[in-house]
Amino acid sequence: MNNKKEWNEIEEDNKKRKSNIVGQYGFDIEEYTKEKLSKESQEKEKKRNKRIKVIIVLVIILGIFLQINSISKQGKNRIEEKVINEVENTSFNEDVEIVSEQTYWKGRGFYKLRVKDTPDIVYNAVVTGDDFGKTGYSDDFQSRYYKYYFEKWEDEEKYKFIPNEVYEDCTYGLITKKNWRLTFYTYIEVNTYEEMLEATEDINRLLEFIGNRKIPVLSYIKVGDKFIIPVGETNEEVRENFKKQYEDAIR
Repeated sequence: MNNKKEWNEIEEDNKKRKSNIVGQYGFDIEEYTKEKLSKESQEKEKKRNKRIKVIIVLVIILGIFLQINSISKQGKNRIEEKVINEVENTSFNEDVEIVSEQTYWKGRGFYKLRVKDTPDIVYNAVVTGDDFGKTGYSDDFQSRYYKYYFEKWEDEEKYKFIPNEVYEDCTYGLITKKNWRLTFYTYIEVNTYEEMLEATEDINRLLEFIGNRKIPVLSYIKVGDKFIIPVGETNEEVRENFKKQYEDAIR
């Protein structure tokens, strides 16, 4: 009984206290404070949960980025090997290295390379591809290789060689390289069989100067509107092939 009486007294005191508080402030400041603290706690909890979610999302994004970056680097390394091997695998016997690059996804884009043994020979390559994994490759190695040796060659009959030099812009993705791809070749115009024989010896001297007959030399003999090309690993083979091609050209 005493406990019940005490509880009743406590409740009465609380009612009076709340009544006094409401009378003094016009509202129940205790309830207001409790609600406010509860709302603040809820807001803090929401912000904390939001931060946790943001952190989780950032961690996931970072993980995806690192994975993509890793895949891209692996693909890029494979492309770089392909770019380097493009020349090595064509039996040119030239060791090359990448000087600079500007690439997109999986190493696709533009490369500048040079011949290690002859670092003045710098050429350009472009690697293309699609979303299905197909890769394309092109370069101007032969033109720049030949141009380098032709310009260094000093010969009394060099004046006979007519040079043709064309630079083309190359675009891939959002990148455009001005004057990126070089096409360079020379030719000697002949009108008679004797002039063809003389031109053959001129070209043979040039081939000897270059020294590597496994790389196609872009120097031709022009008969009318037809070009005949030097074919052969020896001077005699070149002579025989020029004669055959000349006979076919004048028929």
